[in-house]
Amino acid sequence: MQCIGEPLPEEARCRHRLEQVKAEAVRDHHHQMIRRPDARLQFTRGCGRLDPRPACEGCRRIIRGMKFCPRCGSPLIERPEGGRLRQMCPTAECAYVHYGEHSIGTGAVVFREGRILLIERRTATRSWWQIPGGFVEVDEPIDVAIEREVLEETGVTARINEVLGFRHAPGLQPDRPVSNIYVVFRLEAVSGEPRADMDESFDAGFYTHEEIAAMPTVSSMSHWAIEQAMLAQTNPGLIVEPHREGLHRPGHTIYGLNR
Repeated sequence: MQCIGEPLPEEARCRHRLEQVKAEAVRDHHHQMIRRPDARLQFTRGCGRLDPRPACEGCRRIIRGMKFCPRCGSPLIERPEGGRLRQMCPTAECAYVHYGEHSIGTGAVVFREGRILLIERRTATRSWWQIPGGFVEVDEPIDVAIEREVLEETGVTARINEVLGFRHAPGLQPDRPVSNIYVVFRLEAVSGEPRADMDESFDAGFYTHEEIAAMPTVSSMSHWAIEQAMLAQTNPGLIVEPHREGLHRPGHTIYGLNR
């Protein structure tokens, strides 16, 4: 990671090293992120050599999000761990290591008699349509979370059929470096009529595939999710693995190929 305000001299760019790692430069705010083939972000200083130390305070926000240990309250320190600097607790009895912020989101393609459930979301500046969904609580099974989100946002009770796919987004935003996985499920409506909760959803309804294709403000991720749901009719996705002694641990939900 090289600060834009500290350009490297042309004669000292170590071009051969950049070519070796096939670096892809991505300018974001006042950073330049160097992506290695193994998808781990490294930082650059001086002549461009890979270096685990960040080059500026803005860069440091990528790897530093807290000041105190969330377990014991001790001030956190930075030490190399697993190839990069990480925040960790210096107290031997605690040994907490901060691996960054992560979240899991869910999306639901809910079918009823061939129609698909969509909701309208709104902000102060725009509105759009998408499939319902939301975040998984830290103590909540993911299958429970998506069924809960559908019920809360639409009033429809639905049950999971399969996992259709997922989208991963690394935490590259300097102001909020949170890594996120968004898992998309196919569900069947069981009961209830769609209604908006007027908090997170402002309209809701079941629509045909053709009607959705003609709607101008449906999110691209929702279009992709619906495409996956259509493909799953002939190429099934992942389903819940029945409990198997020695495989499942308390609280685990495992999805595997539909055999």
